Amino acid sequence: MTGRFGQRLMAGLVVLLVTSGCAEEIVAPTASQAGEKLRVHVTKLLEAVGSNDVKIVDAGGRNISCGNNMAKRTFLASANNSAPELGPDGLNAILAAALKGIAEYQVVNDGKSEHIRMYRKEDRTTLILQSPSDGKYQVWGETDCLSLS
Repeated sequence: MTGRFGQRLMAGLVVLLVTSGCAEEIVAPTASQAGEKLRVHVTKLLEAVGSNDVKIVDAGGRNISCGNNMAKRTFLASANNSAPELGPDGLNAILAAALKGIAEYQVVNDGKSEHIRMYRKEDRTTLILQSPSDGKYQVWGETDCLSLS
């Protein structure tokens, strides 16, 4: 590929490669879109671990103002595990493992506290896996402060 054609072809490929990297930039969702992802991830997670007696404690669906035409959304659900003797640490570990099959969240705390905090940049959502007692799952989530539209 020598000559002008080869140079133009190479230049075109370089431009294509450089601009394709820009296309991967993540566009932030609206508060409503992120809130819906949050709801889906929490409910799928509790289904995936085979929980029973699921209770939606905070169904979200409303904007919590952050000012400047920005808002966040929350969602909280609890459920029972079929093995009531499992302690909070074991239940949180089960939730964290099951979440890998639903969406890619990154652990953002050291896991040595009473809960596991996880974040998903693509959706701007945080999940907190916090089983309060033996045999009881609890998953709480919130979105970042995001645009209303």
